[in-house]
Amino acid sequence: MTFPTVHMNGDSKQTLLDQNLKATHAIRDAIDAMHEAAPNARNFYVQGEGAWKAARDEYSNRLRQLDSIRDELDAITQHIADS
Repeated sequence: MTFPTVHMNGDSKQTLLDQNLKATHAIRDAIDAMHEAAPNARNFYVQGEGAWKAARDEYSNRLRQLDSIRDELDAITQHIADS
């Protein structure tokens, strides 16, 4: 992963922290919203036997992607904070 470098000609450390923290909070809000929107079997059973499992697997994949993005943003934020 490529991390930003805090230096005189770039954004300030505080600006970089604020931007990345804002993005991190937005992803966490999205994760919370995803939990509320988790697939419920009663919304899929009319589509056939495998529909709910497929929807659940797709949901889990989307959640893993958001978790991965959150982890990357956390790492970037930590790097900036430590610089």
